[in-house]
Amino acid sequence: MKRWVPFLIPFAAIVAAGVGAWLIVGRGPGACTDYAEEATKHLDAAATPCVALEGTAHYTAVARQTTPGGLLGDDVVHYLFPLLAEGDLSGKEVHVLVRTTREPERLVSYETMALTGRIERATPQLVPYATEIQLGKAGGYFFTDDLVVLTPDEVISDGVVWRPLP
Repeated sequence: MKRWVPFLIPFAAIVAAGVGAWLIVGRGPGACTDYAEEATKHLDAAATPCVALEGTAHYTAVARQTTPGGLLGDDVVHYLFPLLAEGDLSGKEVHVLVRTTREPERLVSYETMALTGRIERATPQLVPYATEIQLGKAGGYFFTDDLVVLTPDEVISDGVVWRPLP
């Protein structure tokens, strides 16, 4: 038994440090508590990460993204769609891309909604490169240089409130 002690103590310390780091880093940023009212154009994720927006969701082009759940969780399906200024039905320039687990209704092309949530700069992990091509082919949309991704905490549409499951 004494021969295993020099091996077990460092091994247990490394595993405990790895699990602790994963728990701290894996949670990501905390939940938003205060939201800044913003427009859909020229959002700055560094200055105001938690925003409240009103706009028109364009479901004419929706990208479906499956995130692997890993060893202990199920796969998560996210839907990505453009959010344009409220009432804008013909715009193709995307400043805000919504990434949510709320599936858009099949027979609805446009939906006016109010959203609160966290915005982030678009990265290849959040928005794969093929997404712009897919949305461009489906609806003629193109991403702007200041594209942000909104992950909603709450969606209000026609008086119905939707919140993601914890």
